[in-house]
Amino acid sequence: MDTLNPYIFRAYDVRGKVGRDITPPVFELVGRAYGTLVSRRGGRTVALGMDNRISSTELKAAFGAGVLSTGVDVVDIGVNHTPLLYFAAAHWGLDGGATVTGSHNPVSDNGVKMVHAGAAPLTEDEIQGLLASIRTGDFERGSGRSTARDPREDYLGAITGHVRLARRLKVVVDAGNGIAGAFAPEPIRVNGMPHALITSGSRDPATPVAGSRRVAAQLGGRYLPAEGFHALYLQGNRCVREHAHRYLTTGQLPPPTASC
Repeated sequence: MDTLNPYIFRAYDVRGKVGRDITPPVFELVGRAYGTLVSRRGGRTVALGMDNRISSTELKAAFGAGVLSTGVDVVDIGVNHTPLLYFAAAHWGLDGGATVTGSHNPVSDNGVKMVHAGAAPLTEDEIQGLLASIRTGDFERGSGRSTARDPREDYLGAITGHVRLARRLKVVVDAGNGIAGAFAPEPIRVNGMPHALITSGSRDPATPVAGSRRVAAQLGGRYLPAEGFHALYLQGNRCVREHAHRYLTTGQLPPPTASC
């Protein structure tokens, strides 16, 4: 096992430097400890997601494997922002949830936020309890089942069902390279706001500007360079939005023959 730094067990989450403190073996242990906590509270199923950091994919897989090893089922919600994880856990009536995310911290960091049923956060004592379980090897044993489900449609419906604008607005959203860049356009569009400037939501801050130019030119969007970041005007039909969403979340460019 990698050396376990006790200081990654914070007041509200588990978080530290990737490769030094935060590694897949460490996250598998954290997943086992969290699954044990859920199981001993009578829980059976939790949601699991991640942000768009490059390190999140491996860490999420390791954390999920740890949870499954305790007999707790996992509902994989894919790439998400943290509020979407909270929504999925509460809206679907699950027994908890976790999302691998470094939050507002630099790309060199990553972590995991964990909740109980109803999206109630773990207490500081419970997070320290995870550390204690790891140190003593006190884990439940079992074979959980993993399934996948996308909460975005339910989430968007909940937002648009509660928000009604008195007038149409022109909105600008600067998400940097954060995951919000992949989720903000749709509720803005549904609420009747015709323009949304979304900075790159790609996984890698080094995503080449040329990629944004190509997406914009090929699909009829608008590319706007400014102060070192790159952006896309996400407007148009469903085809445009789907290709832009794929690029912003994965960096995958549309095929050369794609058109909208």
